[in-house]
Amino acid sequence: MTKTLTREQVLAMEPVEIDRYIHSNLFNGEDLTGFKYMHVTYTIPDRRVFVKEIDTGVIWRECLAYSLEISSAWEVEKKIKELRLQAKYCTALKQVVVGTGEYVGMFDYIHATPEQRCKAALLAVLDI
Repeated sequence: MTKTLTREQVLAMEPVEIDRYIHSNLFNGEDLTGFKYMHVTYTIPDRRVFVKEIDTGVIWRECLAYSLEISSAWEVEKKIKELRLQAKYCTALKQVVVGTGEYVGMFDYIHATPEQRCKAALLAVLDI
């Protein structure tokens, strides 16, 4: 994506936006910033659907719901490992989890939510 993000913007992102950025920045998918999120009840449960209206109709795109499904978040972590960003990711995950303001121990890191894992991945890949 061409849009530059700040750490604060990533930490404040809603899950739909996180998935949009994970799709394009981590997995080199199509830039979905020109697409609108559409809740579709008959889609595969672990997917997000984005649409863009054009003169001749509607373009549909799908991506995984990385920030909602733990199995999809594990794909994010797998990609982080492939990119050799584990150290940056672990540092970012600690910052994201500690940012909740609650006591944080090893258990909290192990059980980080898919959303927290995805925010950390974005911080690591964008190097912010």
